[in-house]
Amino acid sequence: MKKVEGNLDLGVKKVDLMELAIITISGITIIDSLPEILKNTISYIYFNPYSRMEKSEYWTNKNTSDLIYSILKLAVGLLAIINARLVSRRLIKIGEKSDQISNEIK
Repeated sequence: MKKVEGNLDLGVKKVDLMELAIITISGITIIDSLPEILKNTISYIYFNPYSRMEKSEYWTNKNTSDLIYSILKLAVGLLAIINARLVSRRLIKIGEKSDQISNEIK
C-alpha cells in the first residue's frame, strides 16, 4: 500500500470560517429567542386571565424576566450577525498575538 501525503487546500480563509461559525451560532440564538418572545406577547394579548384593570398583574417577575432575557438574546444574536466579520478579524488577531507571546516564551 502506498501512503498518500499532501495538503488539501480548499481556498477558504480562517476569517471566513470563523465568520460562518459566528453567523451560525447567532442564527441559532435568534431562532431560539423568537418563540419565547412571541409566546409571551400573544399570551399577554389574547390569553391574559386578568381583567382590563388588572392586566398589569400578568407581568410577574417570571414573565418579565423571561421576556427580557429573550429580547436580550435576540439583540445579541442580531449584533453578532451584523458584526461577524469584525469579530472574527479581532479574534484572529488576538490568537496571533497569543501565539507570538507563547513562541517568545519558548
